[in-house]
Amino acid sequence: KQVHGLDYSESFAPVVKYTTLRIFLAISASYNMRVHQLDVESAFIYAPLAEVVYMHPHPEMHTPPRHCIKLLKSLYGLKQSPRNWNVHLHTFIISIGLRRSALDHCVYIGTILSSTVLIAVFVDDILIASDNDEALLHVKDLFRNKFRITDMGLAQEFLNIRITKEPHRIVIDQEPYVISLLEKYRSYIGSRNYADVPSLSEYMPRDDPPTTPQQRQFVESFPYPALVGALLYLAVVTRPDIMYAVGVLTHHLKCPTYASCKAACRVLNYLSHHPAIAICYSGSKLNLHAYTDSDWGSDRDTRRSTSGVIIVMAGGLVNWLSKLQPIVAVSSMEAEYIACFFCVQDIVWIRQLLKDLGLERTVPTIVQIDNRSAHQLAENPVHHQRSKHIDI
Repeated sequence: KQVHGLDYSESFAPVVKYTTLRIFLAISASYNMRVHQLDVESAFIYAPLAEVVYMHPHPEMHTPPRHCIKLLKSLYGLKQSPRNWNVHLHTFIISIGLRRSALDHCVYIGTILSSTVLIAVFVDDILIASDNDEALLHVKDLFRNKFRITDMGLAQEFLNIRITKEPHRIVIDQEPYVISLLEKYRSYIGSRNYADVPSLSEYMPRDDPPTTPQQRQFVESFPYPALVGALLYLAVVTRPDIMYAVGVLTHHLKCPTYASCKAACRVLNYLSHHPAIAICYSGSKLNLHAYTDSDWGSDRDTRRSTSGVIIVMAGGLVNWLSKLQPIVAVSSMEAEYIACFFCVQDIVWIRQLLKDLGLERTVPTIVQIDNRSAHQLAENPVHHQRSKHIDI
């Protein structure tokens, strides 16, 4: 029943990006930092409420008739509560001597007890990284004095991501999440051995109705949106190996076909054979570099190409991309050039983030591209008949 402009104004609250979280862990591995985790209990109720909001009292409060409650703090259920908590937490973290990154508003950095401290925030889940145990304990004591917290020690699971700290390296995977996913959809995992790759190269038309009653019944009962959503979360967070396959499946969300349902089953079969593939960050240097590739006009419905990008830091992937390009490329050179452009966009942002965290890169980032024409056009902006439009 809250009215915008009267009971609340803004409701947006940022959370740490998954790319930033992976960069956070890559930095921690390279500089041999320990990563600890905190959880703030009933976080929203700490944040003061700026708007005037009244509530009916609980019957057991025995409030006099015609009386109500005026809220002084945020409650779970109010539209502005997440934003109020984020502002309140930000004010506290700034007060202990850290500053917020301009590139990701949920990452903080500063010096405490002569040691560098990094903090990443996802609502009420907080990661703290430092190479000094005393600094870690001091920061946790500051949080404990301000909020009621659960100290989880070394981070082991964060947002369904399993984090394993080993000497001079950090490994992340989502095997428990994959196992629970396979258990939930076990009836759709066939007996055939699909352990090789998660997708086939055959094209799946978007308009391909089932041809038999059995196929129609299978499609109607298949939990396509829920399954693809669960697979997409997995692909975005720790499993770039299924990113392309899941990206193709998302093209059929509005109207699943029999072929797309079987393709989703194939991804499940692949995961059942490879549930524990992990990303490992190690080494004493960040060593930022990237790879980019593209097909050409593979989507026969739109004739758009698919860009593929991976960006590596500290020996592990920190960002990846597999998505349809926004325009139709007129040549394979242009398709590769567009993919490289998206890659460079992400690299520029990552380099700015590292600079903001005091880790500015002094050497160029190497981008590997396997198309000679696109490589030459990127190196030398010479526009001819086939690339005049790129100049625009």
